[in-house]
Amino acid sequence: MLQYRSLGRRQSLAAAALGGAALAASPVCAADTRSPIVGSWRLTGFSMTDQETNVTTTPYGEKPGGMMTYTPGGRYVVFLAGEGRPAPAAPVPTQAEKADLFGSIIAAYSGTYRVEGDQMTIRVDTAWTPAWNGTELRRTFAIEGDRLSLRTNALLNVSTGRKIVGNLTLVRVE
Repeated sequence: MLQYRSLGRRQSLAAAALGGAALAASPVCAADTRSPIVGSWRLTGFSMTDQETNVTTTPYGEKPGGMMTYTPGGRYVVFLAGEGRPAPAAPVPTQAEKADLFGSIIAAYSGTYRVEGDQMTIRVDTAWTPAWNGTELRRTFAIEGDRLSLRTNALLNVSTGRKIVGNLTLVRVE
């Protein structure tokens, strides 16, 4: 049977200090819970700029879809896909259909995030492309009303193998 004993004043203060230090160092507190980024956002636009040619394109269509969610505790999840993804002809996609479906994913990953000013760092736990697992992604963002604009740092596009900068626009849904 568990027995509880009361702590003295000094022990209580020490326990509170240790608990506070542990919380401050934990990823749960990594996000600024007052940050306006907290919430769910629907993708309204995606373009990418090739870093070699400086050409900007919308390879996933004018109306790509998907969601990003930032929790007050510092967790992040995203699924973004191109416009007009066709459904497979049968419940089990063919190899060609699987390749097309994979190729139409802009991004799908989850992890933790932290915000410092207009900069965000995302630590990827798991991603549709395993090469991103365990990496950190950096973003610059701006919020105006219910609109979020994100700009990625230069990264390797897993579909083309070229360095790009992604530009995303989103609208708050909650």
